[in-house]
Amino acid sequence: MGTIYHYFPIFTHIFQQTHISTHMSFFLDHPNRTIATIRLEVYIANERSRFKYSTGRSIKSVYWDKKTRRLKTMRGAQGDRNRKLNLVLNEYEFAVERIRDLYGAALTKDKLKSKLDEYFHIEVKKPETLFLFHH
Repeated sequence: MGTIYHYFPIFTHIFQQTHISTHMSFFLDHPNRTIATIRLEVYIANERSRFKYSTGRSIKSVYWDKKTRRLKTMRGAQGDRNRKLNLVLNEYEFAVERIRDLYGAALTKDKLKSKLDEYFHIEVKKPETLFLFHH
């Protein structure tokens, strides 16, 4: 009889790797502030600078572990919240890897942003059109 990883290989990929790629990390946008937003940064080979993407999730900076680039492991209610948010960060990593697999060397910042917005159901706000009616 095998382990759960034998029967469900995807679990091996998700649970045995904390960081799926060495070219992708999470940072706080303003680590010295009391509250900061978690940002994903991805290295894309053909781009001059790293791709930066806000997760839209804000935390108290004291809960951030700079070494692991994740929320700190804690006990109690805050620990539960941190674990849930770390699972959300895992989902971002997983999505980036799937998008990388899809595009390969053709991946660009614009394509990655578009696909992440689509994956996480982020609506792109279109400029409002002003209609002028003449009587």
